[in-house]
Amino acid sequence: MKKIVLSLLAVCGLFMSSCNVGSGENYQNVAYYPTNLIIPSDGSAPVMSQGYYPIKFDFNDGTAAVSGALEINDKKYSFAADPVKYVDYGYKQVIKGVSGMFTNGTQEMKNGKFMISAYDALPENFNPMKVFTPIVKNDNSGTSFLPGTIITPVAQSVPAIFVGYYQMGDQYNVHTISTDSFYCGTTTTNAGANSDKTVYRVIMDIKKKKATLLIYEAKFAEGMPSLSAIILPELDVVVNSNGYEIKGNNVVPLVPETDSLMGELSECTPNEDYIFNSFRMNTVDQMLTKVNMSYSVAGRFSGQFSGCYVKLPDGF
Repeated sequence: MKKIVLSLLAVCGLFMSSCNVGSGENYQNVAYYPTNLIIPSDGSAPVMSQGYYPIKFDFNDGTAAVSGALEINDKKYSFAADPVKYVDYGYKQVIKGVSGMFTNGTQEMKNGKFMISAYDALPENFNPMKVFTPIVKNDNSGTSFLPGTIITPVAQSVPAIFVGYYQMGDQYNVHTISTDSFYCGTTTTNAGANSDKTVYRVIMDIKKKKATLLIYEAKFAEGMPSLSAIILPELDVVVNSNGYEIKGNNVVPLVPETDSLMGELSECTPNEDYIFNSFRMNTVDQMLTKVNMSYSVAGRFSGQFSGCYVKLPDGF
């Protein structure tokens, strides 16, 4: 496995950064914009919404002060936590034991833990900026990417991964999630195509509750040539008390042009020889970084996958 390390506390992308090293001060401010999955403790419906997390790293005393903003059913909340010591692994920064108060003064932010990390679960020689990424061509001839896309072939760098969890009083459990994740691990199939090279990318449109799955180096049977990329569009995203699930039935996969890095889904070729009779993915850990997947293809092949999009340190 390799680590894609691109200036975790300074790279621009899905966050903003500023720093100060004058007058004896030595700190850096960063801000991340993940999606929040907010799960009520009373069993009511979970909510997905945009999050905002500014963090001040004070390098003089080795502390990090986390703030946050979230929205629940059109009502906005924010908190400012007390500074705590953080652990720097070089390519990961881990902040635990975070607590504070929400600005309404009546709810505590507690049991918080956050991590900023490089991509450290990817197979050797896999570059997320050098694989096929769907685009959308607008009426004005401009080009954009599917909602939720974070990493693109035209990006200058790969943004760091932000992972977080905390409780909002006794009412809500708040998890941060990425809308563009590359899952790596172990794939096994009933036809002997076992691999740790296959990568599953999930791009989520949280407004529509839809996901696009891209499978890189897909292979269903031993001896079968691998496909550089196949795409399952318009899968359903279903949130629940344990995280979320992505699923679809009788999905015709799309195949992009060979060696193409970008293209519209409408330009990809449907492959009805490999219809996905079913596909299921569900999160399996508190931080929502690990998943299990299962699928059946063309009434002949079945596959299982277990893996993650980032590794968590022991005890996190």
